[in-house]
Amino acid sequence: MNISSAAKPWTSRRKFGRRIGGLRVTGFRRSAPESHHRRRRLFPLWSAAGTRLPYEAGRPERTLAGVKRVVPLLLVALLAACQDPATPPTDATPTTTTATTTTVAPVTDTTLAPTETTEAGPAPPCPTGDPMVNDGRLLLVERPGADGRRIGEIAWTEESGCHTVTIHFETEDGAPATTPPTLSVRLLRTAGVLRVETEATSSVVVDQLVESGVVGAVFVPRTAEGTRFVDLTLTEAVVARASSLFSPARLQIEIQPGGSLDMGSPLLTGDVVVVEPGSAAEAGPVLDISGYTFGSLTAVELSVLAGTEVVETLTLDLEAGDSTWVAFATSIQMGAQFYDSLRLDRPDGTPIAGIPFTR
Repeated sequence: MNISSAAKPWTSRRKFGRRIGGLRVTGFRRSAPESHHRRRRLFPLWSAAGTRLPYEAGRPERTLAGVKRVVPLLLVALLAACQDPATPPTDATPTTTTATTTTVAPVTDTTLAPTETTEAGPAPPCPTGDPMVNDGRLLLVERPGADGRRIGEIAWTEESGCHTVTIHFETEDGAPATTPPTLSVRLLRTAGVLRVETEATSSVVVDQLVESGVVGAVFVPRTAEGTRFVDLTLTEAVVARASSLFSPARLQIEIQPGGSLDMGSPLLTGDVVVVEPGSAAEAGPVLDISGYTFGSLTAVELSVLAGTEVVETLTLDLEAGDSTWVAFATSIQMGAQFYDSLRLDRPDGTPIAGIPFTR
């Protein structure tokens, strides 16, 4: 390829000859003007369009150091020319971004209905299932031919605020039963008692002090018909639900705090428990009185008062129970007569307790 001296004005050609291996080789070689030999080697500069930039007259030629200073400026200009005009300039300072994962709940409506508070309430302690009841009947099942004839172990667990009471049933021989007996489960709110009535005729549990969570104590009294029921005394307002299980036969009761705050409490003494009227009972035309006793106590004197005046009295005969709690129940017809408390005394006149009423 021929390169003319006009295209490369800073070079000239000189003819040379050399003998190589007995042959004479003739050619041309390029040489720079004399002024070049008195200076450092030249490095031509090229524009972005690909043409070489001429040196100015009388200006020293660029050295390698000068080229190093110019090349970055050319790169910056080239990048600026390639940048999208719609893209705003960014800071050249490098930044570090930490990747995070955020879950955003879908928003369906940004308008809140007027309420007293917009704070979300806590999740229910007990798992989702049948509705929880705050007063009255929880469960009623009839199984006259069931093999569960004895109340066995009564156990309870607590997990995340959900209290589970499990009553196991046994056969008359003490083996695990497969079918629970006839059951009725009620929450007596004014008395603060959760009652389980059964057709079982015996029990391995007489009473049990719990003092854990919402249950304070367990009593298993005997009725006048010879059947057994279970009373769970409650320490706070609760809601509950119940279900019967088979093979082995069990009754499971789930209890969690909640419901109305007007829950009462039973009257508890060493040998007398009065369930009704409870501490939150209201005075009405009929005064129902029920509970159970333990030991040799054979009678209780009941006095209904209006202020300090006794308006009605009744002697309640009891069955002695040396090894079990024995239930009692009676009623006093009050009609429209005003009264505001009930007093219980032993046969010798020693006070047992007094129960006030609300109207």
